[in-house]
Amino acid sequence: MKRTYQPKKRQRSREHGFRKR
Repeated sequence: MKRTYQPKKRQRSREHGFRKR
């Protein structure tokens, strides 16, 4: 997983999409 170097704001947006799906 490359979420260590990914910004927190971007991770929050991805979590929203995953939860909505």
